[in-house]
Amino acid sequence: MVLGASSSLNAQEKVLNSEQVGFSFAGSELVLDGMYNIPVSDGPTSVVTEDDQLALRLDEKSSASSTRYAYLAIDDSLIFGGPFNGEFVITYKADQAGSFRIHYDSLETGKRHQATEYVTIEEEDVGKWLTTTRAFTGAQFVNSQNGGADCRIAASGGVTVCVQALTLRITSE
Repeated sequence: MVLGASSSLNAQEKVLNSEQVGFSFAGSELVLDGMYNIPVSDGPTSVVTEDDQLALRLDEKSSASSTRYAYLAIDDSLIFGGPFNGEFVITYKADQAGSFRIHYDSLETGKRHQATEYVTIEEEDVGKWLTTTRAFTGAQFVNSQNGGADCRIAASGGVTVCVQALTLRITSE
């Protein structure tokens, strides 16, 4: 069941019942805390084991684009609407040097795929689990991305990114 896609709320409504949502893998368990992966053809993903840890892998898609996506929905009963300011905290591992960022809708700029600052993967960081934080401002979470998602991870240049945990924190409205 896709929780974010079936909301009866409209885009002008605002819900903030939790200041933090996310998902993570703890041992062999997937822990969902108000955020869910939505499988769509533009964003194929799979759960894999990397260094004895489960992770969500952004898989190669069949189109000519080398950008890999993972679409994520937020439980509308926890966070919906906007604008919100906050941060994404992501624990990841990549198979080659490159970059990725997180896209969200922005009421501040009017862009449907506003992007966080790039996460740059240096050659010496390839194959290592790392955690980083990226800020966002003026975000709107109204299920408007593919498949009813609220945000997406976008890895450029064919980089395969595995995500062990992702947390979205609201810091102000």
